[in-house]
Amino acid sequence: EFLGWLVLIAVIAGVVFLITRYSSSQHPTSSSSNPKMEETMERLLEEIRLLRKEIRELREEFKE
Repeated sequence: EFLGWLVLIAVIAGVVFLITRYSSSQHPTSSSSNPKMEETMERLLEEIRLLRKEIRELREEFKE
C-alpha cells in the first residue's frame, strides 16, 4: 500500500511540474483561445487516467 501511495504522489508531482513548466513558457492567454494548451491538457488527463488504472491494478495484485 505504501508503494501505491508513493507512486500516486510522484505522479501528482510530475503532472504539477509539467503543467507549471508548460504554463511558464506560454503567453498568458485563455485556454479556449489556445488549442495547443488544450491538447496538452487532454493528453495529461488521459495519462492520469491510465496511471490511476495502473495503480488500481497494482493495489489489487498486492492484496492477493
